[in-house]
Amino acid sequence: MFSDVDECSSDPCQNNGTCTVGVNQYTCQCLAGNTGVNCEQYIDECLSSPCQNGGTCRDLVNGYDCTCLSELYSGVHCETFIRKRLFPHGQEQEDRILGQDWTGLGCDWTGKSCHSGVIKTPRMKIFSAEFTSIQIYSNGYVTLGQSYNRRMPADFMTVSYNKKWSAYYRGFALFAPLWTDANFQRGRVTYHIYDRTDTKVSETEKYRVKHALQLAKEDTVEYGGSSSIDPSWVMVISWVDLTPRMYYSSYYEQPNTFQMVLIFDPARWITSVMFLYEKTGWDRYWMVRDSQIGFYVTQRNREDSRALAQSGKSSAFEMAESVGNTGKVGKFYFSVSAGDSSPNPDLLCRNWFWQQQSYWWLVVWGWAYTRVCPCDQRRVHADRGWKFDLQEFIQSNGERVCYYERRPYWISTQLCCYEYGSLIGRRDGTGGQTFFLHPRYGQSHINADVKPKEWCCDQSDNCDLFYEARPLDTCWGYVPPFLAWFFGDPHIHTLDNFEYTFNGLGEYTLIETSGGNFTLQGRTAKALDDKGAETKATVFSAFAATDSDSDSVYIAMNENRDGLVIFVEGEEQTDWFSSAKLEDENDFENVTLMKDSANAVSATFKSRFTITVSLNESQLAITVAAPDSFLSDTKGLLGVFNKNTSDDLTPADGSPPLSEDANETTIFYKFGETWRITMTSSLFHYPEGTDFNTYNILDFTPLFYEEVVAKMTEDEKTKAADICGENRDCIFDLAITGNAAAAASGLEITTKNKETSEMLANENPTINVTSTFNVTVGDISTLTVIVTDPEDDKISMTLRTDLPSGATFDNETGIFTWTPADTNPVNISFSAVDEKGAIAPSADVIVNLCNCSSHGECLFGELREGEKPTARFRLVACNCTVGWTGDSCEEDFDGCGDGPCTAGTNCTDFTPAQEAAQDRAFSCSECPGGYEDNDGVCVDVNECDNKTLNDCGQLCVNKEPGFLDPGPRFLCDCKKGYRLNVDKKTCADVDECSEGSSGCEHVCTNTDGSFTCSCYDGYELNSDNKTCTQTGTECDNSECEHCRVSGSTTICFCPIGKALKDDGKMCEDLDECAGSDTHACEHICVNTDGGYNCSCNDGYLLSTDARKCKRE
Repeated sequence: MFSDVDECSSDPCQNNGTCTVGVNQYTCQCLAGNTGVNCEQYIDECLSSPCQNGGTCRDLVNGYDCTCLSELYSGVHCETFIRKRLFPHGQEQEDRILGQDWTGLGCDWTGKSCHSGVIKTPRMKIFSAEFTSIQIYSNGYVTLGQSYNRRMPADFMTVSYNKKWSAYYRGFALFAPLWTDANFQRGRVTYHIYDRTDTKVSETEKYRVKHALQLAKEDTVEYGGSSSIDPSWVMVISWVDLTPRMYYSSYYEQPNTFQMVLIFDPARWITSVMFLYEKTGWDRYWMVRDSQIGFYVTQRNREDSRALAQSGKSSAFEMAESVGNTGKVGKFYFSVSAGDSSPNPDLLCRNWFWQQQSYWWLVVWGWAYTRVCPCDQRRVHADRGWKFDLQEFIQSNGERVCYYERRPYWISTQLCCYEYGSLIGRRDGTGGQTFFLHPRYGQSHINADVKPKEWCCDQSDNCDLFYEARPLDTCWGYVPPFLAWFFGDPHIHTLDNFEYTFNGLGEYTLIETSGGNFTLQGRTAKALDDKGAETKATVFSAFAATDSDSDSVYIAMNENRDGLVIFVEGEEQTDWFSSAKLEDENDFENVTLMKDSANAVSATFKSRFTITVSLNESQLAITVAAPDSFLSDTKGLLGVFNKNTSDDLTPADGSPPLSEDANETTIFYKFGETWRITMTSSLFHYPEGTDFNTYNILDFTPLFYEEVVAKMTEDEKTKAADICGENRDCIFDLAITGNAAAAASGLEITTKNKETSEMLANENPTINVTSTFNVTVGDISTLTVIVTDPEDDKISMTLRTDLPSGATFDNETGIFTWTPADTNPVNISFSAVDEKGAIAPSADVIVNLCNCSSHGECLFGELREGEKPTARFRLVACNCTVGWTGDSCEEDFDGCGDGPCTAGTNCTDFTPAQEAAQDRAFSCSECPGGYEDNDGVCVDVNECDNKTLNDCGQLCVNKEPGFLDPGPRFLCDCKKGYRLNVDKKTCADVDECSEGSSGCEHVCTNTDGSFTCSCYDGYELNSDNKTCTQTGTECDNSECEHCRVSGSTTICFCPIGKALKDDGKMCEDLDECAGSDTHACEHICVNTDGGYNCSCNDGYLLSTDARKCKRE
């Protein structure tokens, strides 16, 4: 007998797994967090990324938890979007902070508010004005376009007076969520820009951007009235815990916290602004202060403004409790758009650049496979792989000539642009670029390459982004194609510049590369003499070529030898060629035909080989341009392409090459004939009635040079010398055919091709000069231009642009000297050409011109507002010395211009010398009553802090006189339960019982400063200490509406505020407002059931006693 073994007895399940016995086996049931046969494997539950929205996962035993981004998301998986009254802000959000760091106090105040300086923004429209920068001020407002640094708030009429004309062209905007005289040192002002198109931010910041944009979208959709609004740029400005700017510390515990949110949807030019209020803690009764809330925008003759009704009133300090125009407490929304539906090129560019990131590898891959630009325009013409870009020529009004690769290896190509023959290397939109999609892709190319350049370079200032995604070529590493050619009674010039003659009759391999990447074959026919008779020499009559990915091309001379016949992949293209205009092209599968002349056609292949076939004097000539990528990768009659002529005569069977000195007979039999093609390898088209055997004559024996020359008469030799000089190929052709024109044509072809080869091989000179030239008006500046040539050719150096006024250039030493007299724009560009005509790429110098009028420091690292960063001429900013202002520090700073003095005082502007000496731009006259001088600034005297300065009986309310509310310097007030007497100083007890304001239901008893309520017999006082509840049963059968017991008798009565009707049983409302002696309202009495309420006339607020009124 056998018994089953209990496998669980050995406790195989680890980590507290439960073991279950089966038949000859066991299974483990694992606890959460473990897996495996024996629960031996630990599961890291964070590997599945369960935390959303940037949350950080922490793996626990049998679980995990998520730490969410503070103030942004919450929930188990950080899935819940947090929305509060204010946008997230503060140090944890990595806000930028104004005038300080997170560990210190704010910046010192010297008569103005602290401000941020210029902060760049996208180009946005606010009503009719356009802006590209913003400045933040600690006193609760921001400006766009220009600065406006004013301590005390001003109404918008004053702002208009100060800014309308100075901002006529540039525009000016001021937004004030709460512009008042605040103490910046006790709080903080921070800002944060959230930009969807900024790809260079941390992962955490990306989630902050997502959160802020979602908040902004929800608000703009709800309050802007359009579900299509989609903000991509938001700026949150936070004023946190700002206290009043008072000389006395008693107000430091009255902070204001509020925000302005600038929201921009660039795609639709939609701009919105929100004012958000969390705390407005300045006690409105204890302080009456000047304030302005709203906005003002101007450009040219248009002004848009809106001042909220709370401006200048104590209600300005109740904004956190006020219902805004959104219907929400503390929330105000303003649409400040121009209603312009035209596309925003700045956003189009940034969004396009942002989209490139998702397939950046593809962009880089495409760029890597583009050809390097030739360094000068001459090489472009000789390098037949480039196509003239007519569209670029037209768009530039003929100022630049551009080319792109005719047949690129992949979908991308390089656009190469030239000016005065040299390659343009500028990144300002006038140079070339990478075409991610070749122009043959039509509209897709326009969308991918042409429109983005217009958006980024022509219509906005983002050329740097464009060239990051579409790099500009500098011609570094350019290798020209290598030329080979055949002409006449076939004379061959190999890719390695070896020359020989081969008179075979048939079809031969001219070039064959490994893997079949490119194959070129040639067919010969017997040459005709000057009488039309066949000779014992041959000429080329047809060529056929293909590469591994292209259609095959066949080019032949017709039967009459007076025209070309062209086939592509078996389809005749002769009619196209006959009707085409010069340089017309015809695209096929990875090959492009171009008409070069009436008797010449080019074919450019994807492999970057280009062949040019021409018909001259009843014979074909061909020029082959081979890319350097095929070095050491060719064989055939054009030799082994490796810059070594010794192996060019290598037979097809791979046997050792013939000597370079081999005679024509040896070359014919032991080399040339070995490269005959077979019927199966033929690429040729065979006209009707012909086949492979028709053209391949195996028993043909030509005449060789030695035989021909030996038979020439002296007269023939003299004639040959006159026509051919010492060129043996020309002499041979003339001797065989007697056709002087054909011989001269061949000589012209070889002479021209040799010149072209030499030109292509000649390397360009280079110019070394600083890319940026910092100059100052009135100061002499010098730069040195150094030119070198890799082949030590003689070089001529010139200044290609006009010589600026006040400048000299020595083209021998390369010394350029300039003393600018003004800020008129100039361009500086140097050129160099060697003695062989090779031109250096253009050397364009960026001019940073400074004019600070001797009253400031040149900031060469900072451009003036409106200057394009990619421009060749740029005006730089100035850091003006004390007392001077303006773009060029040309204006005496008007210290009084922004109204720095307290209302009621006069301002005196200091000269620059005085300002430097006193560290102040102005002085104010003696402070008016109620103010005292504090370091040259009038600050409100708090009379309430000094009993000797006020004679209030109970409470004193400080009041700061101002232009919006002139008047007494303090007010007296009373404690609850008291009211000011006629003298406005002392207080008298309020008799709440006689005035009916107590709220007592039965009996009211007045006390000093208060009152007490009590109930009639049979009732007890409720917990509210005002109303009563019946306790006895004596009145159960009474007919009274309200019954009470007096002794043993029940009596009908009415609560305070009502009276018995004539029936003595029921009650009716007592209209306290009917007579002046039955209520205590100072202004307006409103009767209610059982009482009355008081209200005030316009311009007044109800006092704390709910009866008297005081001015707002």
